[in-house]
Amino acid sequence: MLTAIKPIVSLLSAPDTSSTLVDEMLYGAAANLVATENGFYKIETYYGYTGYASPNDFIKTPADWNPEYITTAAFLDVMPTPEYRKNPLISLPRGSLIQIDETIEENNYIGITLADGTKGYCVKYHVRRRFPSDYWKSHESQMRDCLVKAAMQYLNTPYRWGGKSPCGIDCSGLCSEVYLQHEIIIWRDAELQDILHPITQEYLNPGDLIFFPGHVAMYIGQNRYIHSNQKYSGVCINSLDPHDPDFNQHLLDSITGMGSAW
Repeated sequence: MLTAIKPIVSLLSAPDTSSTLVDEMLYGAAANLVATENGFYKIETYYGYTGYASPNDFIKTPADWNPEYITTAAFLDVMPTPEYRKNPLISLPRGSLIQIDETIEENNYIGITLADGTKGYCVKYHVRRRFPSDYWKSHESQMRDCLVKAAMQYLNTPYRWGGKSPCGIDCSGLCSEVYLQHEIIIWRDAELQDILHPITQEYLNPGDLIFFPGHVAMYIGQNRYIHSNQKYSGVCINSLDPHDPDFNQHLLDSITGMGSAW
């Protein structure tokens, strides 16, 4: 088992730096090594996606590595001491997985351990404990609210094909990453899948997904949905309501389906 140790790890479609970016792994995420080709690792992520990445972006997962926390700020500075007037050891994007030492707390900072064993400090308000893997199944209302709030944090993030971070994100990256941050694994492509069952618009609730040809969005309530749209160069909100100024007729006409995990 491997662990990503760069803030953002690029997964490519082929073992070639000029190939297409198909996904990004964030710090602390686990992956299996499938093969080594042309100086690249072919890896399978813990959420079932495959791609090629630099061996320098990973370490063999330490036996004591247990990342029970996730970062929630757009970027979390890991500091060498519990103060802000220092050069960060590393800056981690939202959704990174880390270990926290709750016994070490000072000046609103809390102890943090990185995957390679490096110790540091981070602002305690910018991390949270990860949800149990099946928590969402029995806490539907809470999780729907959390999904929408998490998606809204990416509003105006630039569009990046294959992206999945505050630096840049695409449509399926937005939806899959927000779900992943809540321990719900969905496929990282714009298509209805086994974990999601088809629904009609009358049963659409916040957190459900809307599918278009090669595109996906998240419904946020009041006939509105959030998505990363290449045409608008980033994450934006549109509406299903013809009377809303954010209404998009073309998108409404091209809906291919809707899906819910509940």
